[in-house]
Amino acid sequence: MYTMSTIDPEGLELQILLKHLTFDEKRVLEIGCGEGRLTFKYATMIKDVIAIDAEAEAIERARENIPSELSSKIKFQIANGENIQFPDESFDIVLYTYSLCCFPSLKSMKKALD
Repeated sequence: MYTMSTIDPEGLELQILLKHLTFDEKRVLEIGCGEGRLTFKYATMIKDVIAIDAEAEAIERARENIPSELSSKIKFQIANGENIQFPDESFDIVLYTYSLCCFPSLKSMKKALD
């Protein structure tokens, strides 16, 4: 079994994100959150996040592992990146977390990015 520290022992994922953006009190949509591994790393800095993944089992594990101090900031949902139904400008930041490679075609990837 893996843990956050065995997958990214140097903490580079968060360092790279922070090099390119600021999370300070932002509303975030994370697409492809999996079990919340990255979500939990930046969630202390944000206003709130809706983190989605198409895999129900991953979302269930993410929900089980939400640290109590972050539970009011994080909402995990089962969904895929192609069929997101949020009004425009609902979020300050949209992250595709290791998920663009999972789209079956360039057409479906374009739909998700649009």
